[in-house]
Amino acid sequence: GRVAVPDSAPAAIDVAAAGYCGTVLRLGRDGAQARALYARLPWLRDACFAAARLTARMGLTGESLQALDGKAPRFSTSRQEVPLAGDSVPLLAALAAEEPRCTPVGQGVRLRTGSGWISLLPLKQRPVLRVVAECSDLELAEELCGFYARKVARLDRNLSAGK
Repeated sequence: GRVAVPDSAPAAIDVAAAGYCGTVLRLGRDGAQARALYARLPWLRDACFAAARLTARMGLTGESLQALDGKAPRFSTSRQEVPLAGDSVPLLAALAAEEPRCTPVGQGVRLRTGSGWISLLPLKQRPVLRVVAECSDLELAEELCGFYARKVARLDRNLSAGK
């Protein structure tokens, strides 16, 4: 069916939903409709509700936890936080100008690479951009994360210096 998730939720959720002809709503992208659905899905925010939901499904279908795990897409993530000297809005605009594959995700952007996704999300509490890479392989996720962390740090320096 349909599920609503925060903007920072892994892109692998979209892949899994597509495999089941489902729809993923993102809180920052899909507005009130996503917020209303998200409020009705407590198992997305709480581990106890999630465990109850999984055991209910296992009870109905007779599937084992191992069988359910086998249906989940394989992905690894790597995260870095890049301290910013300037504002994240012009930084993300500059990145989008260099990377036309960028799509808005709430206050940040996400882009698809040949082997995964990169999400760049500003933190609200402090001037930091969180870079998250998702790939099927941890080593590749770490490489992509490092590459984009360096790229946004360079862009931030250039923007702060007025270049």
